[in-house]
Amino acid sequence: MAESISLEEQGVIAKDFLVGLLAAMEIAAEVTVRIIDEETLEVAVNANPPAELGVLVGPRGATLQAL
Repeated sequence: MAESISLEEQGVIAKDFLVGLLAAMEIAAEVTVRIIDEETLEVAVNANPPAELGVLVGPRGATLQAL
């Protein structure tokens, strides 16, 4: 039986993934992680200007959904 990954660990993994992805895409952005409750994690990506994140979202959110 596989061990479950804690919410905190999931946040670290998500943040590391996004930081690497943004670096590869040459987008300067800040990634933050916040635990909402015992089952919910919020991962936010903020860039200045925010228009740089359009490529990360993709047409109709397709890229974001794939991530």
